[in-house]
Amino acid sequence: MKIVVATRNKKKLEELKRLMKDIDIELLSLEDFPQTEEVVEDGKTFEDNAIKKALQIAKATGLPAIADDSGLVVDSLAGAPGVYSARYAGEPADDKKNIERLLREMASIPEHKRQAHFICVIALATPEGELKTFTGRVDGIITKEPRGEGGFGYDPVFQPEGLNRTFAEISGEEKDSMSHRMKAIKLLKEYLKAEGLKLKAENKKLISLILYVLLTLSITFLCSTVFAFSEKGNCKTCHKLTVSEAQQLLSGGPDLKVTDVVDSPLKGLWEVNFESQGRKGLVYIDYTKKFILAGNIFSSSSKENLTQERLSYLNRVDISRIDLKDALVLGNKGAKYKVIVFDDPD
Repeated sequence: MKIVVATRNKKKLEELKRLMKDIDIELLSLEDFPQTEEVVEDGKTFEDNAIKKALQIAKATGLPAIADDSGLVVDSLAGAPGVYSARYAGEPADDKKNIERLLREMASIPEHKRQAHFICVIALATPEGELKTFTGRVDGIITKEPRGEGGFGYDPVFQPEGLNRTFAEISGEEKDSMSHRMKAIKLLKEYLKAEGLKLKAENKKLISLILYVLLTLSITFLCSTVFAFSEKGNCKTCHKLTVSEAQQLLSGGPDLKVTDVVDSPLKGLWEVNFESQGRKGLVYIDYTKKFILAGNIFSSSSKENLTQERLSYLNRVDISRIDLKDALVLGNKGAKYKVIVFDDPD
């Protein structure tokens, strides 16, 4: 997963990569998108600026974006430098000049009133406008002079609670364990991991649903292939019913002789013509050669009914169980199986 960090600051990008190395994402910076315009940070709060940057960069790059706004808040200066921390001494931004101005304005502030805190707000935005924010804070005091060569920004003059060293005097790993940015990033990582697990679960459900649908379709196709009537053009050749096969299927009838097998105009059926006991008749056998389908018995004295009656499928008879002896008794309304008799020499 690729996420754009809304910064061109290489040190900040390196720090974020180090802090997020245990999560499966690729961090890019605005250096990878040189055409992207700079975002004007004109918000009144850290959250305002972080949200504005994240939304604008996500929309411009088409990728999820994270943006942070962080700074130093000094109690005795009524919250300054605050959102102006990066440009406290004016433009262009300069860490050394910012520190010099801060110490100059705090020169008369006694040690017990030099409380301050770093705050970091991280915003995560998608190109579609979805948004989440995460906040971290670390408390400490402002020293009377810079100490240390590490870190950046106000690190040389910020001494966190519980330590007698500034952020610039401790290792990157030690700073990471307590920094305001790390606290915000920890919340961000927890969210991303939870969303990743959620996405995996949703993908698993989706895959299960797809497999279920495919299995259902396969079973439906198989059932339709085995049991349902097929279109004539698709099955006529592979399910060709010969006279000898029809003779064997209808061998239960007395003196029954199959005379012809015709491809019926009725979909999925063969029309089998036969003679028995001086009478002619027909049955319909489906393409699977497993069932006999037939209509009503017509009396020899009412041939007109052949054109007046509509063919109705009353039975689906397993060929292995059929006995045509009863069925061929013309006019026997109680016959076990019904066969259409279409010609009566009487």
